[in-house]
Amino acid sequence: MEERFIPYDWFIDENPDVQERITRGKKEGEVKGLQGMVLEALKESYPDVLPLAQEQVEKIQNATQLRHLTIQILKAPDQTAVLKLLHLPAA
Repeated sequence: MEERFIPYDWFIDENPDVQERITRGKKEGEVKGLQGMVLEALKESYPDVLPLAQEQVEKIQNATQLRHLTIQILKAPDQTAVLKLLHLPAA
């Protein structure tokens, strides 16, 4: 049995709506991955902060900001500094 392949590349390549959705999906995926990276950094270094921080981290939709936050968390001297980075009240 021979499969017939119908190329739809032209539809994807030449359709601005499809291109916009692909681009948006990639950006959303990148942000979700970076949010996960921030939460993993917290889990590893400051696990007590994780339950407080999850909602705050999910609000951040900027990939650059999330990358920067991850680095700041990893370099933070203590939990108080991390809480301040996340704009959370000190315990």
